[in-house]
Parts: sequence; structure tokens; C-alpha cells
Amino acid sequence: MGGHDRKCRRIWAVGQYGAFAISSVIFLIINIVISTIIQFGYQSYCLKVANRDNTMSYGDLFSSVRYLLKALGLILMVSLLTFLWALLLIVPGIIAAYRYSQAIIIMVEDPNKGIMQCIRESKEMMVGHKWEFFVLELSFILWQLLGLVTCGLAFIYVYPYMKVTFANYYNAIKPNTVVYEEATVIE
Repeated sequence: MGGHDRKCRRIWAVGQYGAFAISSVIFLIINIVISTIIQFGYQSYCLKVANRDNTMSYGDLFSSVRYLLKALGLILMVSLLTFLWALLLIVPGIIAAYRYSQAIIIMVEDPNKGIMQCIRESKEMMVGHKWEFFVLELSFILWQLLGLVTCGLAFIYVYPYMKVTFANYYNAIKPNTVVYEEATVIE
């Protein structure tokens, strides 16, 4: 009788661990999807603030739902490429993170672009600007420490300030694609 009882408990424990593992994976997937929607949406909102676009609204926070799979693919690909570079050494991984740092905002600005196109454009855009961007991020270190000291309360101000600053930086380094035509004046 004792052997059968032990076997039943073992099966029950395996079933519990299996249910826990499955529910953990489901919650992880839900977390990734929701955080991607919010991350891309907030980036869209901050880009509109930086561009002084009057069409900005809180609805922009959910504007990335229409290209969610592409956004998830971009996050996955950037993470994978950065991880592969980091396997070489830590420094190439950090450089890769800066190389691909503008890919998300490129997709936010034009969701019709492909995943690899956004990564390629970010890579081209950051040539000669990686150190500059590192220094820009470093300039926020005291603000971030203030956020930690205030138990996150200062992040209410600091995080939006940082994100809009990064959107302005993106606007400053992106190639100008607008071609101005000469206006002909008819007299």
C-alpha cells in the first residue's frame, strides 16, 4: 500500500510542476506581448511629442497593435543579434546594442518597413554616433539615481524626459528624406 501511495504523490507532484511550468510560459508570453505593445506605443507618443505633432493622443499607446507581430519579430531579432555579439565578448555586445538602438523608433515612424530593413537602417544611422549616444545616456545617470532614491517616484518625470530626449536625438541623426521642390512663381 505504501508503494502505491508514494507513486500517486509523485504523479501528483509532476502534474503540479507541469501545470506551474505551462502557466508560467503563458504568463511570460502575455507579458512580452503587452510590454511590446506599450513600448512601441509609448515610443510613438514620444516621437509625436518630439515632432510637436498635434495628432498625439493617449490612443497612440496602443497604436502598435496593428503591426504587433512585426514588432515582436523586431524585438526578437535585435535581442538575438545583440546576444550573439555578446557571446564574443561583453564589449561587442554593448556596441551591437548601440548599433541597433534606433531600430524600434524606425519601425514606429514607418510601420511598413521590414524587420531587417529597420535593423539595417539603425546600423547605418548609428555609424559615428555610438559614443555620442552613450554619452547622452550617461548624462541621465544622476536622474536615474534620483529615481532610485525616491523609490521610483522621480521616474514619473525622468522617464518621459529621457524618452523624448532620445526621440529628439533620433530626429537629429536620421537622414533627411524630405526633398524640397523649388516653387515656381508665375508672374
